[in-house]
Amino acid sequence: MTYDEMMRALRAAADPAYAGYQKKIITDSAYPMLFVRMPVVRKIAREVSQGDWKDVANCCSFSWYEEVLTICLAIAGANA
Repeated sequence: MTYDEMMRALRAAADPAYAGYQKKIITDSAYPMLFVRMPVVRKIAREVSQGDWKDVANCCSFSWYEEVLTICLAIAGANA
């Protein structure tokens, strides 16, 4: 999975109805949120970790909360 594919998948999985709940549990994020549910973030991270995760991490702009979370989970999964 490339960086662009990862971001398309995250944007496609965005759930505005989840925003109210997520804002209650994550009160001061330094990044804006797309409001993607955690199981979906884990699934995307697993796909990234099975591919060229280093390239995806190098392309990461660190602009979105879920983007950062996905990259962190992908790195952890690749090194497990």
